[in-house]
Amino acid sequence: MSRFQTENVQWLFQDSADVEQIRRKLLKEQRRLERERGKLEMEREQLKKQKHAEEQRMLREAQLFETKWRILEEEYAKLAKERQAFEEEQKAYQNSQPCDISQLPEELFFCGVSSELSMKKRYKDLIKIFHPDNLDGNTQILQKINQEYDEMKRIFCG
Repeated sequence: MSRFQTENVQWLFQDSADVEQIRRKLLKEQRRLERERGKLEMEREQLKKQKHAEEQRMLREAQLFETKWRILEEEYAKLAKERQAFEEEQKAYQNSQPCDISQLPEELFFCGVSSELSMKKRYKDLIKIFHPDNLDGNTQILQKINQEYDEMKRIFCG
């Protein structure tokens, strides 16, 4: 072989070695990229599942919110009706004529009292309710209570 051929063979051998080395590096890089691609695919699948689960959770929350909102609106409507009925009843009560104390039956306030102690307790309770300083207070009713109390004291205390 001539020197030129020998150099050419050496050069081809060197080129082949370089090409082989580059080929190995490329194969190694290709395997690494395939592993990363596999990992990315797995992550992508996990993210798809998480996204689907999150969409389902949000859908359930939206349905729950709608249900709660509907219940709230229904209860609000009921409350509005009850309030209107209460206001009408209140107006009717305010417009009604005050009762005539003389028409109240005897022993109305101390009905069922069987002892001096229960009589005193009932008297204190009635005074708390009907004292003129209270909102429900009424002087005429308080006078009627005092009359009944005096009669009951005569019965129990002799």
